[in-house]
Amino acid sequence: MNANLLSKLEIVERLISAGKIGDAAIQIKKLISRKVPRPHVAALAGFARRANLPHDSLRLLSPYVRLFEKEASDLATADEKIQYASTLIYIGATQEGFQLLDTVSSTNHPDVSFHRALGLISEWRYDEAAVVLETYLKSAALSSYQSSVARANLFASLLFLEKFGEAQSLRDRLITETEAKGMENLRGNIFQLSTILAIHQNDEKCARDYLAKSEKVFGQSPRNLRLLRKWRAVLEITVVRGGNKEKWIESLRNLSTEAIQSRQWELRRDCEKYVALATRDEQKLLKLYFGTPYENYRTHLLKEWGEAIELPKDYLWKIGDKKKFSTIDVTRAEIAMKPLCKAGGINHLLLRALSGDFYRPIRIAELHAKIYPGLHYHPDASPARVKTAVLRLRKDLEGSGISDAIQAQGNGYGFSKEASLELLVSRGEALNASAIYLGKLASAWPVRPFTAKEASKLTELPRRSLSRLLREALEQGSLQQEGRGKSSRYRFGQK
Repeated sequence: MNANLLSKLEIVERLISAGKIGDAAIQIKKLISRKVPRPHVAALAGFARRANLPHDSLRLLSPYVRLFEKEASDLATADEKIQYASTLIYIGATQEGFQLLDTVSSTNHPDVSFHRALGLISEWRYDEAAVVLETYLKSAALSSYQSSVARANLFASLLFLEKFGEAQSLRDRLITETEAKGMENLRGNIFQLSTILAIHQNDEKCARDYLAKSEKVFGQSPRNLRLLRKWRAVLEITVVRGGNKEKWIESLRNLSTEAIQSRQWELRRDCEKYVALATRDEQKLLKLYFGTPYENYRTHLLKEWGEAIELPKDYLWKIGDKKKFSTIDVTRAEIAMKPLCKAGGINHLLLRALSGDFYRPIRIAELHAKIYPGLHYHPDASPARVKTAVLRLRKDLEGSGISDAIQAQGNGYGFSKEASLELLVSRGEALNASAIYLGKLASAWPVRPFTAKEASKLTELPRRSLSRLLREALEQGSLQQEGRGKSSRYRFGQK
């Protein structure tokens, strides 16, 4: 049985390496329909994540790593924890994934560093990712494929950080080794990254050469070809001599629309950015700034703009194309100067989360982390919990005359353009969920002690989330505890 299973796992790995994700997913579904011996669960879970079956990956590992939202089991192996954490990062529960990776030694298990780097890159934290990847590449235990993939991610990080000299040295090595090892998909990605490097270096000839090579590799991949079309347009806008610039700007606008249909959300954001830069459209720039939740991206965006711009405190995000809009103040949870929902409550946190990114739906795992801080993600219970919260916010919106405002979109939720909304979004730091709940407790009981039961009733938090909130506040010194067990009381300020 094990020999047969190993053979099938090898087939799955080859399919994934060849980019045949759909075929790999079919084989994985067949394998997980039976009892999988534990020694092979971590490997199969890793393949499931890579084949875009993240919840199957979590279900395989949950009984060993985190049985129904509990803390990581001491009985879980390092590989099981790493695979579980990497899948959490993949679906957007990044901080929880990082916390689980912290329980495994990166010295003994270098993959900890690699998956941490991927999580950092997903948040545009390329400076931190580059440091982690450089450490990872020093490990003697890496396969040639692992080393090449890590170097490719380091290459991308160096480009964002504008360390073009280091990036060029890495490029030459990567082109040589991916060709020697027959890594065609990775080689195509290196050619694409090399195109970006050449554009930054104003080397039109090299940019066109690398773009053509990448197009040759990805000729049968519509998703990759859309990315290359973006870089073709950026290249032409950069070097255009004459009156064809508008043609390529229009190409980016069309590609942005296509990206919505293909759910390539970062492609959409990037197209909008290059249109804003090419047309010097301040309003489009401000929409990108307020509509992107990544601080490093926003900082880099202003740097690319190249001149001072006055940033307002708030931005009015219009959704839909009708003439009449319903305006919601997201920070205050108000509509037409009247309360929409309970400020600081679950519905308010959900409203803020959904307003955090203008260019993509917010993934379920991200929403769960923002509205239920400290509660571990579970592949079945958490999506159901988020769906319930969405239904409650929809009910609040319907009570204010706004119907069908929130839609399920892929593996997340977002605002519907049919709703015709205006959302007033603040530029300040997004409210930290823990700070909101502690603020509510401090307002209710600024002096007198309170019990966990009273706190639970006021915050409406699940028991585990409340326990973590109180524990973290005690560790930070925000709260003091009096008594133990059922007689415990908590208070703010000095005793």
